Amino acid sequence: MPSFKRRMLNWLKTAARKKPLVVFLGDIGIAGIGNYAKSKKIARMAPNVKFVGIDLEELTRERPKNLKRITTNFETGLKKLEDNSVSLIRSDLAVGHYDERGNPETTIEAKQPLDRQNPYFAHTLGTLNVAYRKLKPGGKFVATLLNSRALEVMMKALAESPFEKEKIKVEWHNRGSGNELGDSKRPKVIAVK
Repeated sequence: MPSFKRRMLNWLKTAARKKPLVVFLGDIGIAGIGNYAKSKKIARMAPNVKFVGIDLEELTRERPKNLKRITTNFETGLKKLEDNSVSLIRSDLAVGHYDERGNPETTIEAKQPLDRQNPYFAHTLGTLNVAYRKLKPGGKFVATLLNSRALEVMMKALAESPFEKEKIKVEWHNRGSGNELGDSKRPKVIAVK
């Protein structure tokens, strides 16, 4: 089997020919660190791949030339992209956690029903509906979630979205100590168009 470096170089050569578009949702992170640092590192590793970061926070730092920024909510930002043009949409601790104004769900709001009146569910469902349109056939939506409540929001929204149930999977990754809900593992949802 070829080494990791060899596989990465082969992927980059293939990617350069296919001109993929990768979208990061919520790529700024807390105080401009975290998710943005990951987005920037990945963009620098693959200079021939086009990346778009969508976040409500304005980015004032230097960024790689192949990383474009759209400063708005996820649903509105995705609408600015061409249909069937995106290879991968990635969200780390973003989709499923915030409403369209960027407000995190509170403990009180977490007790509200998951329906279209719930702003967190509505924004997640809207984002997934637009994401489905923007993904190429075979494209992936990958969301790492903070806790089981975000997983509940995501799975209900996916059930009402165009993604097919057979093409959705959940993986659990160790995350060290538990969070406020007692979760010691972090869920990752992968949905394929």
